Amino acid sequence: LKDPPDSQGLEAVISVLTANGELDWRRVDDITTYICQLGFALISRNTSY
Repeated sequence: LKDPPDSQGLEAVISVLTANGELDWRRVDDITTYICQLGFALISRNTSY
């Protein structure tokens, strides 16, 4: 969860976290950080012309 990859990477992370059918709530902080990084990456990509 270092660099935010594309949506495939996000799906992979989610599938790992929900592999046993339910979210691993101990990793919610990791998910939140990951989503924030992903969002910032998308924003900066869209606003850098």
